[in-house]
Amino acid sequence: EEIRNLLGTIPELRVIGRTSSFQFRDRGQDVRKIGAVLGAAYIVDGSVRRSGEQARVVAQLLDARDGPQGWSRTFDRNVVDILRVQQDIATAAARALQQEVVIVSASGVMHNSEAYDHYLRGVHASDRFDRQGFEEGIAQFRRALELDPTMAAAAVALAETWSSMADWGFVDAADAWERTREAAEAALKLEPKSARAHAVLGNRFLEYEWNWPAARRELQIALEPAPHDSTVLGQVAQERVVMGHPEEALQYIDSALA
Repeated sequence: EEIRNLLGTIPELRVIGRTSSFQFRDRGQDVRKIGAVLGAAYIVDGSVRRSGEQARVVAQLLDARDGPQGWSRTFDRNVVDILRVQQDIATAAARALQQEVVIVSASGVMHNSEAYDHYLRGVHASDRFDRQGFEEGIAQFRRALELDPTMAAAAVALAETWSSMADWGFVDAADAWERTREAAEAALKLEPKSARAHAVLGNRFLEYEWNWPAARRELQIALEPAPHDSTVLGQVAQERVVMGHPEEALQYIDSALA
């Protein structure tokens, strides 16, 4: 997922969304069939093996049109350094696609592999979209931040999960939205250009405070660094509906679906 997110920061690449692409994680499926279903020209595939404190990541870029392997690399790293492998793979894959790019990695500030493990467990839990999953996600994100207070991604995820708790009515709205604000602002102190932190603040202004100008401002700020982020696009679409511009909302929804 981190590699997919990094590739998504490259304006020249259209990266298929997480939900669509991750349904094909079964390596036994034909690459050409996957490419046809997703409308993708290339597939990034690979494997991870761990032995003690060493990890071996094998990554390959496959041409989805006729199936041959166009590029492959093996990365041997200490588990402590595994966070850097994601950016290495994304950069190498982009170069293999003949893109001259500079990738700015949000995970570049993560230094604690144990904290990162808790962050990923939190993402997995909150992706269930039920109360137990959200509560487990919040606990995991908090633990990640205890271990690594510089992890902006965990603060953003914490804000988004509290927002979902409020949206779904699982907790008192006033308390949940306040916790959303606190976590989002903490994330922005760590990473001022965090698109999803600005987006979740915009969502709070929209749904809780009904402060339309502030919601619009935060969502426009979020769009600047992440014009292809489906979460940001979905929240902008919601704001456009609320403000009486359904045709604009449809354009953002179409972009999010793409």
